[in-house]
Amino acid sequence: NNSAYRALQERDPAQADIFLDKVAPSERSWDWYHLKAMRTGELFPSWTPGKKSSSIAFHPNSRWLAIGHRDGTASVWDMANLKKLYEVQQPVDEKKNYLIWSTRKVMFHPDGTKLYTLHSTGAGATSENTLQIWDAKYGKNITHYQTKLECYSFDINSIGETIIRTYD
Repeated sequence: NNSAYRALQERDPAQADIFLDKVAPSERSWDWYHLKAMRTGELFPSWTPGKKSSSIAFHPNSRWLAIGHRDGTASVWDMANLKKLYEVQQPVDEKKNYLIWSTRKVMFHPDGTKLYTLHSTGAGATSENTLQIWDAKYGKNITHYQTKLECYSFDINSIGETIIRTYD
């Protein structure tokens, strides 16, 4: 992987691909996927075929990884065996008939019990942003908060308070 990294630094993506392709699938770890993402612009491409990633977050136990996708879904993976635990998607209100554009951010609560996802939907005056809260272990929907304000991010402080950032 060091050779692939050097090739990318030297702006030689073809050589980086050669080095990366020499690594057996059973030997690939997070750094291999990171280098592949640097090369392709897609995080964890073999884990999420056909999905573009928009955000990642590690669980406080460092064993689980949440990946937010541009199709409005988020998946949680067990890093020890590289298996998907579950996938969540913002519930769609059929009456509103809007399109889910992206999962902008994923984050675990500091105590590890909840997964937060920030989804953007619609466009312009009809856009809505939803902060969805899920049970981190099972992926069950707990609650959500919606706003017409253009949200771009959120954070959770050490005591679990959620801070939502909006555009001015």
